[in-house]
Amino acid sequence: MLEINPHAYGNLRWTVSDFTPLLKGVEIPLVLAAHPSVPAENLDELVAWIKRNPGKLSYASYSVGTASHFLGFQFAERFGLDLTHVPYRGSGPQSSDLLAGHALFGFAQIPNVAPHVPDKRLKAIAVTGERRSRLLPQTPTMAELGHGELTGAVWFGLLIKAGAPAPTQARLLHAAKAAHEDAEIRTKLEAQGFDVSGLSGAEFLADILRQSERWARIVKATGFKAE
Repeated sequence: MLEINPHAYGNLRWTVSDFTPLLKGVEIPLVLAAHPSVPAENLDELVAWIKRNPGKLSYASYSVGTASHFLGFQFAERFGLDLTHVPYRGSGPQSSDLLAGHALFGFAQIPNVAPHVPDKRLKAIAVTGERRSRLLPQTPTMAELGHGELTGAVWFGLLIKAGAPAPTQARLLHAAKAAHEDAEIRTKLEAQGFDVSGLSGAEFLADILRQSERWARIVKATGFKAE
């Protein structure tokens, strides 16, 4: 949300420049998931089906103002689709309605979808990570399919107030890196569906700024304003 909220909220009391990014700890890419009643097994078939039903379909997000919401908008924009956005109040309700068929498709968090793909209760069309998910190894990435602009993930990281003493920053970064390199901790994080990143320092900041610029355009295009 660090990359999205400054463009969605008009009254935030902070900006990205108020922080020094230390370490991106974990991230969770999303998956474009569909109910089994959707007559599509891949991205091309999904797009073709939606185009045959202009104005009749909607995509589900787990909340307004999130990557799930804006990836859905970007997906529709990319392929010229006429879709209505239906937001939910969390990943749980979104996933429940996808399973029930009340929502037919949308960008969802991979850990909520992956358990239901083997038994065909949900379809995994494409994931938004830079590489295939170990939870959905048979599902291609958007980048593989030629749509790298639809890459994105939810992440959690460690930041410190800008201007904090360099020794303090160094100690925190060292401790965080040690924790994420611990095999037991890493195993526990991955068991929860997280990908351990480890991106740090200037590279972490550059990634935040790059993604912030990307989301700024999309938020503006949607006309979304949070209160």
